[in-house]
Amino acid sequence: MLTAFESVVVDVTDFESARRAYALLLGREPIEVDFDPAQGTRIARFALANAALELRAIPERGADGAATIGLREADGIAGIRLAGVFDSGDRLRPGRAAGPTVPIELVGPPASVASRAASGDDEPGGRVEGLDHVVIASPDPEPTSRHLAEDLGLRRALDRRFPERGLRLIFFRIGGVTLEIASPLAAPAPPTPATGGDAFHGLAWKVSRIDALHARLGAAGFALSAVRDGHKAGTRVASLRGALHGVPTLLIEHPPHPAGEPPGARAGGSA
Repeated sequence: MLTAFESVVVDVTDFESARRAYALLLGREPIEVDFDPAQGTRIARFALANAALELRAIPERGADGAATIGLREADGIAGIRLAGVFDSGDRLRPGRAAGPTVPIELVGPPASVASRAASGDDEPGGRVEGLDHVVIASPDPEPTSRHLAEDLGLRRALDRRFPERGLRLIFFRIGGVTLEIASPLAAPAPPTPATGGDAFHGLAWKVSRIDALHARLGAAGFALSAVRDGHKAGTRVASLRGALHGVPTLLIEHPPHPAGEPPGARAGGSA
């Protein structure tokens, strides 16, 4: 049974530049910087309350194939890891989840939220609290949705068409993170070797003080859009102008939760 979103893996060609950029964005230093001899990669791991971000340096030479989530040839999201408890009679097993979508790796129970999030005091200018959603672009969302719901047992939180945006959005929730499947309403051309099928599109980070964070990041040299109202009622968002090491990036501030409502009770979604 899958119970948590463990991490998102981003492959980068300039490790030190990416480590510095994400440390500034997230408002914290990595809890781990290491070398993975199996893949020949350097790794920096950032801890947030509901997930981890793992930066992985792409080696100059090919890896030996030991990786469950394969290395990309360019900067960008390489895969996600979902965590759970696997009983002897469970059909799910640790390792790569075979399915018609982006790379997903299944791993054992993650560290506690407290230990994952213990990364220092809050920045005076605000910082990212956690991962809000991962966007997956899909030309045909039905096989992807069946895989996530039936094979992996994830909760479908929303399935809605937005004609004004030309999109169908399907949200799956796990461990306070939304997997957002975005598909065009217009009938797309069948996937080809040139266009591929499902692909990671970007990440949205949850923040509590977007104005302060916007000012801090602007002062640090990030180019950002103005803070604006999000598509979801009550949210305020800002986006980085240009992908951050291959990753389109959104900052999203949610309205305060009503008294007695747990933070993960409401479905996330596109901003």
